Amino acid sequence: MFSFEPNKKRIELQSYMRRVADLTSPNLSPLSGECRLEGRYNRSLPVLLVPYEKAHERAEEAAFAVSKDICDHGLSVVSCQPYAETEVVIGLWLSSPHLEQERAEPFFFAGHVRQSSEIGGGYWQIGIELTEVISSRKITSALRPIAQRLLPREASEEATLAP
Repeated sequence: MFSFEPNKKRIELQSYMRRVADLTSPNLSPLSGECRLEGRYNRSLPVLLVPYEKAHERAEEAAFAVSKDICDHGLSVVSCQPYAETEVVIGLWLSSPHLEQERAEPFFFAGHVRQSSEIGGGYWQIGIELTEVISSRKITSALRPIAQRLLPREASEEATLAP
């Protein structure tokens, strides 16, 4: 005897998941009062957030988040805590089997927090407009050890051994 029950459950499941996908959009249109000139790219990357004031980072207050999307001049991150600072250093350290890990280095950017809003479940979405690439040796040296936590464990251990 042939049963349609497993197929029925799968169809029901697909129906719900399609509804979730249809009712949410990774890149919603700007709300009134917002101005977006560039497209956004969905990318999920670990991100280092460090308060930054008067060209000095406060590394002891560093936090981590996950990027939601990026664009040419900024990014949106999801954090498990609200972010009250207005000036921030963003740290990214790309890790991929396609990159030579010995050549991989973290990137640091200064930026302004443009919006921070609770999205539910104990999470906040933070929109950050980037203003400059940080190349100061003093700042990058202070943040590099913290930024190593952005890497998967294996790559992080290799980065610790690198000069």
